[in-house]
Amino acid sequence: MKHIKIITSPDQLDTINSRTPFIFICKICKIKQYISGWKDSIRKEKYKRFICSSCSFSLNYPVDRANEKRTRTFNKLYNTDSVGAVKEFQFKIKHSKKIRYGDPNYNNHDKASKTYFDKTGYKTPLNNRTLVEHGMIEKYNVKHPAQNKDILKKMQNTYFERTSYNNPMKNPKVMKQFKNNTMKKYGVKYYFLSDDYKQKMINLYGTPYVPYPKIWRYEYAGSKFDSAWELALWIYAIDHNEEIIREPISFKYIYDGIEHVYIPDFKYKGNYIEIKGSQFFDENGKMICPYSRLHSDGPFFTKSEKKYMDDLYEAKHQCGINNNVLFWGKEEIKPYMDYVENKYGIDYLCKFKIKKK
Repeated sequence: MKHIKIITSPDQLDTINSRTPFIFICKICKIKQYISGWKDSIRKEKYKRFICSSCSFSLNYPVDRANEKRTRTFNKLYNTDSVGAVKEFQFKIKHSKKIRYGDPNYNNHDKASKTYFDKTGYKTPLNNRTLVEHGMIEKYNVKHPAQNKDILKKMQNTYFERTSYNNPMKNPKVMKQFKNNTMKKYGVKYYFLSDDYKQKMINLYGTPYVPYPKIWRYEYAGSKFDSAWELALWIYAIDHNEEIIREPISFKYIYDGIEHVYIPDFKYKGNYIEIKGSQFFDENGKMICPYSRLHSDGPFFTKSEKKYMDDLYEAKHQCGINNNVLFWGKEEIKPYMDYVENKYGIDYLCKFKIKKK
């Protein structure tokens, strides 16, 4: 191994002879390549591009064309699209495994993972995001399968044919297993209630409890908002040079023996303000969790779990009341909405909507 050269620039190939083994990292798949020698000037120029043979073949021969040729060959020889479907080969593979390992179904995942990790630094090809994204972009022009509507539709149809559900999150068996696994690993049914989750939130946001990640929909003067009502109040205050602070303070409260943190939306004219729509309250004025009701067609939350989430939200509500937070709804926010619509037009949300890149 001490004679093997590690090549990091094309000029280094000019300093070694044609039979000196060397190693380089493919700039496309990022996999370490061992070459026994550059042999001749043609191969030498090819290696100077720092592209492995597999990636070079993919660049020169489109995947569709290669697959079409492979399929024609298999159909001609074996009357099938895949050589793996040929019983003769299946028998030969199992026979070889039985002779070598004593088990016709032998598959050493640990050894395969270790070998791939030694070569690439990843346990499996799927862990190599650069390699996966390159393949997806080359074939479908997207980085992730779910970004392609045709693939996503096919996945949903296939899953529906097998389970009668178009989403695993609506499958009772999947959700039961999901909760059991989370309970075994973290001691709670939902990951966001675990100590591990809270520690990650503290590291990211400085607070141990962020139950739902913010989805920023609008932006005005450098500040982002997830609701049109919050945006309207902010615009009104800024346009009128009024005092307003975004997420000004945090309050701690205890529910079910677990410490949580509540952060009101604004401090406006000296008052703490929380803006909430009517969907967050029941007919008695008690705060509820509307997100648990979004899955009415699936078993994401059981009745007892819905009650737990509702009580958690009401505990947050009481924390706000005890700290003199004002809860504003449609009636309180209407003047600010009217101002923004009059000044910026009824379609003002389109002007401040964050465009997806």
